Formats: sequence, C-alpha cells, structure tokens
Amino acid sequence: MQKPSTGVQIHKKIKANGNNRRSYDTINLAIKYRLSQELTFFYTKEKLCRTHLECAIQWNTLWNCIQTSIEYKLEYVNETLYGK
Repeated sequence: MQKPSTGVQIHKKIKANGNNRRSYDTINLAIKYRLSQELTFFYTKEKLCRTHLECAIQWNTLWNCIQTSIEYKLEYVNETLYGK
C-alpha cells in the first residue's frame, strides 16, 4: 500500500563534479529549487502564525481547547495513515 503524499519534498543527493556546463547548470537549478522550497515553507509558517494569533484574539480562552482538539485529531489521522 502506498502512503498518500504529504506535499513535503524530499531532497535528493546530486552527484555533479562541476567541471562542465551541464554539472554547473544542474547545481544551480538544485540551489534555486532548494531556495524556492525554503521560501514556500517560511511563507506557510508565517501564514499559520498569523492565523493562530487571529484565532487566539477572536476566541480568547476557548482557543486553547479548540487548538488541543485540532492537534489531537491531526495526530489521530497521522497515526491512522502512517502508523507509529
């Protein structure tokens, strides 16, 4: 059974000696791809933090209960899909 995709990219090792044009281009593309992935991650993290703060302001003390419930359900789904 194949596990569902989580949207997380796995970084692969690139073996390039850098002595020719193709190796140079491959290394540059890998660097650009890695930077792109990091920017996407940080943008998503910032968006999540803003949403968390907005919810905390709107729901006051009830937000802790809501957040705990969401985390519990996510943990349950992850254990169901991927096991321990």
